Amino acid sequence: MKQEILGVSGIDLTSAGFLHHPRELFEIAHLLNQGKSEEDWIQIELYPTLPRFPRPVLLALNGVMKPILRQFGLAGMPVGLDEQTVRSYQQDYPDTKVSRIHLPFFYNGVEFVDRIRGDQQMNGPIKGLWTAKNLAAYLMFFGRAVNRAGVNLAFDLRDQSVGINAHPTIIEGFAKEDKLSEVSNQVAFVLAEADARHPSKLLPEEAVYHSEVIIKRLVQKYSLDGFLLSLDHELSDGLFNPESLSSPLVRAYTRAIHFAKGDYSLIKDGDQEINQALAVIKTTSFDQPVRLALENYPLSLAELNLEEKVGYFKNLIAHIK
Repeated sequence: MKQEILGVSGIDLTSAGFLHHPRELFEIAHLLNQGKSEEDWIQIELYPTLPRFPRPVLLALNGVMKPILRQFGLAGMPVGLDEQTVRSYQQDYPDTKVSRIHLPFFYNGVEFVDRIRGDQQMNGPIKGLWTAKNLAAYLMFFGRAVNRAGVNLAFDLRDQSVGINAHPTIIEGFAKEDKLSEVSNQVAFVLAEADARHPSKLLPEEAVYHSEVIIKRLVQKYSLDGFLLSLDHELSDGLFNPESLSSPLVRAYTRAIHFAKGDYSLIKDGDQEINQALAVIKTTSFDQPVRLALENYPLSLAELNLEEKVGYFKNLIAHIK
């Protein structure tokens, strides 16, 4: 008899809102997990920021470049993450567990250039230029997926059964170069994650953002472990359809959901679109346990102190459950 699980089974916090201060993310998760059994812990999804600068240089850049960084939605220069750094955080905040590593946004340099060209064709030169600025920042801070920094970090943390989630073009890039099986064997699991809508030379456009197409074209074709539903992209692109979760394919293969407002600002009780999405999630029966990962932009959290951040996530998680 097929297993059916109503709503989400766990909550994750992603490091998207803590790129400049990932230690604080571990502290918040640790505080939220106090008194809970490990199976009920709030877990962490990490974006594998590259260690570009030593700490003294980072501090100097934070002071000099603060106005520029804010233009990229950043509250400070991102801090590089590697196994040693993550384990040092977990030594200080032991009630924490990493669930997944979010691979970079481009498979290689060729895809980065193609993405910029495609966005300009789709959105026009002015909006395309704005997007190109953000894409360049992503490349600088996260690098290319082909460098395997994210895969290696998941492998280094294998004692925590860490998996990876990757956008469709990343999955296809590894597959085309016959590297996907090798990558899959290094990590606990691989999830294909829907991306924001954009043209691609690696895949048909629908295979970039459409849940059912991604599942058929990638998850089933390459025998991946599951699908990560990107409600954050659906809401930001105006593509959210409350009936999408009624799809048997989506319910069967979804293992995680990225969740945020369309502009990645703080969620408030009266946010109708968010409440509508939560109502659908709570009443959906999935075929396997699903984790809901909360996303934020760094600037949306920058004005809150530690106590306020803990309170915000505590109240939001209570609202979700």
